[in-house]
Amino acid sequence: MEIATRLDKHVFVEKPIHLSARHSLSLLGMTLPRDRIFAVGYMNRYRSSIEEVRKRIEGMPILGFQAHWICKPYMVPWWADPAQSGGPLNEQATHVVDLIRYLLGEVDQVTAIQGMSDSSTVSIMLRMQSGCIGTFVYSCSATEKDIGLRLFTQETPIVLSGWDFYLSDAPWQTSTIQRQSSEDAFLSETKSFLDAVESGNAQAIRSPFADAFKTQVVVDCIRNSLRLGTCVTVEAYREELDAL
Repeated sequence: MEIATRLDKHVFVEKPIHLSARHSLSLLGMTLPRDRIFAVGYMNRYRSSIEEVRKRIEGMPILGFQAHWICKPYMVPWWADPAQSGGPLNEQATHVVDLIRYLLGEVDQVTAIQGMSDSSTVSIMLRMQSGCIGTFVYSCSATEKDIGLRLFTQETPIVLSGWDFYLSDAPWQTSTIQRQSSEDAFLSETKSFLDAVESGNAQAIRSPFADAFKTQVVVDCIRNSLRLGTCVTVEAYREELDAL
């Protein structure tokens, strides 16, 4: 990525951006001032259900949220190795962290605890800068996949279910059974990148590098909370990074 950036190339990279935010500081400094497109593959931002929810909840009070990503281990040798992937939280749970940020804004504080008998199961409490609070349970110890995000409103909840984050319930829906066309989020994000390169207009890029860096910072704070056994403030950690 750094070689491509030095050569003044457009870049599209899969998430996560690195093993940690510290590892990617030099790259952040290289990409911010350049008039080039640097997109990161957080594909859920390109789902029509997510975009509908994001537009609908603008100005809507969100009382809280619950998220979960339960799955089995990804059976490739590098995935569970922190030196190669940053570990499952960094490589996989980052999807939900990014989605929470995309829908609800920036995270203020995180507190994370591990299951007593299972270090691969983690419960994370997040407080957003808006004051909204919620929880996210992640586990890679299951045999089947179960993914979901529920936003609590003053009316019925907004429910996004499954790998596709299918919108099954929301205050604006007249029925819980509404047709949603199948879509390929990977194709959508790739097309957006190529269209942006061709046009020179980066507005369609929903996850530029600088924004993905903010997600990486929150993931780092979650891992720090697990290590320290205490609440971690995102802004304080970001100030540590800025001092480097």
